[in-house]
Amino acid sequence: MSTFLFSLKKFVGQLCFPLPLSLCLLAVALFFAFRKKVSVWVRLPLTLAFVILCVASFRGVASLSTKVLETQYPPLAVGDIPFSPEAKQTRYIVVLGGGATFVENVPPASRLSSASLGRLVEGLRLAYLLPHTKLVFSGGLPTEKQPIADSMSVSAMSLGMDPARIITVPTARDTAEEAQAIAKVVGKDPFILVTSATHIPRAMRLFQALGMKPIAAPAQYIGHRSPDLLSTYNIGWDVSSLEKTTGSVYEYLGSAWAWINNHFVPADWTQDHVQETTLPNGSILHEPPKAPADPGTGQPAGPVQKDVQ
Repeated sequence: MSTFLFSLKKFVGQLCFPLPLSLCLLAVALFFAFRKKVSVWVRLPLTLAFVILCVASFRGVASLSTKVLETQYPPLAVGDIPFSPEAKQTRYIVVLGGGATFVENVPPASRLSSASLGRLVEGLRLAYLLPHTKLVFSGGLPTEKQPIADSMSVSAMSLGMDPARIITVPTARDTAEEAQAIAKVVGKDPFILVTSATHIPRAMRLFQALGMKPIAAPAQYIGHRSPDLLSTYNIGWDVSSLEKTTGSVYEYLGSAWAWINNHFVPADWTQDHVQETTLPNGSILHEPPKAPADPGTGQPAGPVQKDVQ
């Protein structure tokens, strides 16, 4: 097949996808709306909807919006880049929750969202490189059955992590509350903070605002980090790009809300929930949930043991 026919096949195929097809239909509707005497209250919303959807789902826009967030902090201990002395001495690796669903009869890691799974994998990688550290999983209730922190804890144990190294903080509903809750665990000591690369700038600001000393460990890179934002890859429209742009907008809105919260919202309004979930002994630490049971014995399986040849 010639290059022309191959490119034509790809182009026509993409036009048949729901999002590009919807954009084409909107463009046709706009064309006829402006040719006839249609009310401005029809043309204006139609135009805005088309422009927003077209821009937000464009791959180049998605790449740029995620790249701005993902390049603010470098990955931790990758390739020839060693741990900093401060990172080597830290006692805690904090992994922020990013969503989960409780589904029966599926592997624990399959219950995690893509964000939680990416963060979990990076947290485990760093924990195995720093065997003296403890893993702190945070995240409140997505359902009534199991908090995100517990879902991540069970997943970590199913992948071989020692339960004795795990602490869960299943009380916080958002990043700001996670910072307040985790402050009671790590105090003012430096700690490694693991979260999505697009989320790490906002998370670092929220933790630092409380006087804490997080060491950024970005994970779950979703942007296409091509040096040329106008490369062939970045020209086109798809649902994945719309999702990436939406995630970037979410982070910018979250940063704006954090600024408003710090400047205009009374402090006691944001403290109530964390205080209510504090245990009677003053601790918010929860024991990690039991490891998945062994099918043969019915007993907790515990860490996965591997034979060393």
